[in-house]
Amino acid sequence: MKNILAVVQSIVMRTLADERSPREARDILVERLHALGRVHEHLIHTDWRGAPIREIIRAELEPFSARVQLDGPELVVDGKMVQTLALVLHELATNAAKYGSLSGEKGTVSITWSVQGSDAKSRLRFKWEERDGPTVKSPLRKGFGTALLESAITADPDVKPCLSYEPNGFVYEFEAPLDAIVRAEWSH
Repeated sequence: MKNILAVVQSIVMRTLADERSPREARDILVERLHALGRVHEHLIHTDWRGAPIREIIRAELEPFSARVQLDGPELVVDGKMVQTLALVLHELATNAAKYGSLSGEKGTVSITWSVQGSDAKSRLRFKWEERDGPTVKSPLRKGFGTALLESAITADPDVKPCLSYEPNGFVYEFEAPLDAIVRAEWSH
């Protein structure tokens, strides 16, 4: 309970700290809290042990399902990371719908993940790639969403997500220790 309250407090404080109108801040805050609620529904069904990565992605991208391609092995994200991954996906989807490939009619998103290695040092590689949307530009300021994308996945200093504002589409990638993200008994 302490963890969820800390997450909610962080979401509220960071959302309200950004330079937005009160109405826009309220709408963004409500969307983020709904994303958090969807995550908790998944976790309740598994007694907080975790959720399949495909289900987490599908829940956050349901309105765009016909334009989203998923490719990766069946993995169950550990209960501690489900909330974090869902919030990251929510930010990615929100930005794609407002400014990126999902803001127009023809844009698509490809989400891929893979496991590199088969021992205790195995790594999870994750990639979100937008295509066929408007020309992408790097943001002028760093808000809550960017900060979340850069730092949420893990506190491991070796994990540095890459945000690429390529002209043909935004790309978000990270590589992290598999055991920091996935339940050990449900991987491979």
